[in-house]
Amino acid sequence: MASSIEKDLRTLVRSLSGVTAYIGTGANARLYWNTAPDGALTYPYIVYFTVAAAGMLRFLGTRTSDTLVQFSTWHTHPQDGLDCANALFDGLSAYYGTPGDKYIHYITANGPRVLRDPDYDNLYQYVVDVEVRYER
Repeated sequence: MASSIEKDLRTLVRSLSGVTAYIGTGANARLYWNTAPDGALTYPYIVYFTVAAAGMLRFLGTRTSDTLVQFSTWHTHPQDGLDCANALFDGLSAYYGTPGDKYIHYITANGPRVLRDPDYDNLYQYVVDVEVRYER
């Protein structure tokens, strides 16, 4: 299920002009599943990954089959990073449709919240958490 979610969300985020203005478009978009690649990176970029899905959600005490996904926007400029994260939030929040292979019934988004990376000067992480509900 994660690979379908990965592809569907990648397609959706790459269609959000407010986000692609920051991370680029198409295959060159700085949008990464699970982890950013090694080596020198161009900021900003977004990393997204599954936090919990089906079985894990039951273990955590919820009865839904929704999938929880975290998006982390990394940027060296605080306001631009926040603007990119807000564009991501706006594009994902209350989304429904078919961006890829499956119909998404509804996306609930929370955030963005900001974290400053203590290991690097002027590097900010903006987190947007989403709950993806596929059509049942």
